[in-house]
Amino acid sequence: VIAFRDRFEATRCETLSPDGDVDEAARALFAAMRALDASDIEVILAEVFPEEGLGRAINDRLGRAAVKRRMT
Repeated sequence: VIAFRDRFEATRCETLSPDGDVDEAARALFAAMRALDASDIEVILAEVFPEEGLGRAINDRLGRAAVKRRMT
């Protein structure tokens, strides 16, 4: 799971910003995506971010990654 603030009960959870800082989450996003992609898990779930400013950009990037991954 890629989470914005909260930790989820999951085999693996990458929390991008425990304090809810969208800037911090944006900086941590690619490292979290790479770490989960390199692991042996089969499905990555991502929490939806606030639809404003960087939150909108993060949601867009996650959506693109999901489409790209389904096509490969």
